[in-house]
Order: sequence, then structure tokens, then C-alpha cells
Amino acid sequence: MKRLLFLGKSEKGMSLAMWAVLIPVFIFMAGLILDFGRLFLAQQELQNVMDASTLAAANTGVTINDGLNPPYCVLPTPDAPNALNTFFNDNMAPMAADGITIQEQLINDGIGDSLYADGKVSLKVRISIPMMFGKLWGLDFWETTRTSWSQCYPV
Repeated sequence: MKRLLFLGKSEKGMSLAMWAVLIPVFIFMAGLILDFGRLFLAQQELQNVMDASTLAAANTGVTINDGLNPPYCVLPTPDAPNALNTFFNDNMAPMAADGITIQEQLINDGIGDSLYADGKVSLKVRISIPMMFGKLWGLDFWETTRTSWSQCYPV
């Protein structure tokens, strides 16, 4: 009786069927890992460039030394936005070579704005990062926004 029940239930060829299902899943997972790894790396690199750019702009502030008090820093000079733009664009060149494009860039230099009268320089950037495997599913680009600010503190 046991022999009749076992008839037709052979497990031969099951490993082939299992691999036929698992290989596309593994390729899909590898593609996701590569795309999101590249996305994370681009976001971190962008944040580093933005932080350095705002710091360079804030350091254009005039340092006052009257001899009586310790030196202190005042508002960034009117050249702060130019310093920020120059530093940012120079350091974004390697990212642009990877196909990353700047969609929007907002700069507030803190000069003449009562909200930023304390010498704060802020930068907000939105970029598009091209996807490699995401294109297979209709996701050509991933957009991300980052914000950075720096302030001229007493020396």
C-alpha cells in the first residue's frame, strides 16, 4: 500500500525548479542593494559637500579685534553666496560625472534678513540620482533633498 502512495511523488528535478525560482529573486535583490547603496553613498557625499560649502561661506565673515575683547566674528560678507557657489560647484563635479544632476539650489546668506541676522548661511539642494536596476521597473531617477547650514561663531 505504501508503494502505491509513493508512486509519482519523486523529488528528482526539484533542485532545478528551486533554482529557476530563486535566481531571478537573487538578481532582483542584488539590483536593489546596488541601487540603494549608490543612493545612500550619493546622499552622504552631497551632505559632505554642502556642509563644507556652507562652512566656507560662513568663514567669509569679518573678524573684529578691537584689542579690548577677544576676537569675534560678525555677519558673513556679501561675498558669502559666491564663496558657497564656487566651493559647492567645484566639489560637485565628481558627482556630476556620475550622472547626478542638481534640480534646485536655494541659498540664504543671512545678510539683511532678520531671521538670519546672526550670520547663518543655509543651503538647500534637491538632486536627481540615476538608478541602474530601477530602470527595469520604470524608476529612472531617485530625487532627494538635503539641507545644510553654518554659522559664524566667535573665534
